[in-house]
Amino acid sequence: MVLHGVSLHSLRHSVASWLIATGVDVITVAALLGHTTPAITLRTYGHVQLGSQARAIGILAGVFDRARARRGAP
Repeated sequence: MVLHGVSLHSLRHSVASWLIATGVDVITVAALLGHTTPAITLRTYGHVQLGSQARAIGILAGVFDRARARRGAP
C-alpha cells in the first residue's frame, strides 16, 4: 500500500530509525516491530546508532566536569 508516495514499509523504517536515533533502546524497538530478536533490529537499523558513542562520551565528560568542579580541581 502506498499513501501519498510513502509505502507502509518506508514509514515503518522511518519510525524505527527515529526511535533508535532518539534513544529508545533496541529491545523495545524490536518488540514494537515484531522482530523475534533484537539482533534483527540491530542488523537493520544499527547504522542509526553511530552517534550514540559520541553522545555517551559527552554525557560522561559532563559528569566528570561536574565532579571536578565540586572538588575545585582544574
